Amino acid sequence: MIWLVKEKKNTFHGEVGLWYLFAYSIGRFIIEYFRGDLVRGEIGSFSTSQIISLLLFASALILWFILKKREKRD
Repeated sequence: MIWLVKEKKNTFHGEVGLWYLFAYSIGRFIIEYFRGDLVRGEIGSFSTSQIISLLLFASALILWFILKKREKRD
């Protein structure tokens, strides 16, 4: 994440924050997969935290396209 701030000129306002959301959601999904708690909320084969991570990733992806489109327009 540091290289985004130091070396690359951000293409739109909020890009670094979105990269953080992408990395956090992927990391959290993987951690919850290997955690292996027996007593946790489950929806299908995914834990509740994994579902939240998927929703966070999808939200960040939608925000990415919205902000990128807005930057091109301005």
